Amino acid sequence: VGSVKDANASIQSLRRAKKSRLRRRGSDLASEINATKASSLQESYPGRGEGAEVAWEDALKKYGLRHGLNRGCEAVIKALDEVQASESQYSAMVTLENGAVEEAQAMEKMALDSMQTLEEKRVINLLETFEMFLQTEKAALSAMGLTL
Repeated sequence: VGSVKDANASIQSLRRAKKSRLRRRGSDLASEINATKASSLQESYPGRGEGAEVAWEDALKKYGLRHGLNRGCEAVIKALDEVQASESQYSAMVTLENGAVEEAQAMEKMALDSMQTLEEKRVINLLETFEMFLQTEKAALSAMGLTL
């Protein structure tokens, strides 16, 4: 959460600086990123998107050096790395949590099955007890009828 806030603050400060510089010098960062991205993707990583991130970082570093925003650009790159690391940690924790949830659901199912089996046995024992009681009463009543 802290790294996301830092990244957001760095991006906002970079945007403010960019807007003030753009008024004076024009937008060359976007064109530089696009040119570097295209050449990097074609030359270094044909058919893959991995070069886009490297090209973006290189273009941002060059832009920061050229316009005196080196610290802000480095902070954005660092914040992006931290956000990506946090995202991968989050994904790993979600996977771990999902495994724990599945395990807990399996244990809950076993417990519910055991409770149901126990309840079925209790009902069967109660019915058998009633049956024995009624047979005893029937026998007692039959014995009373014979003696009268």
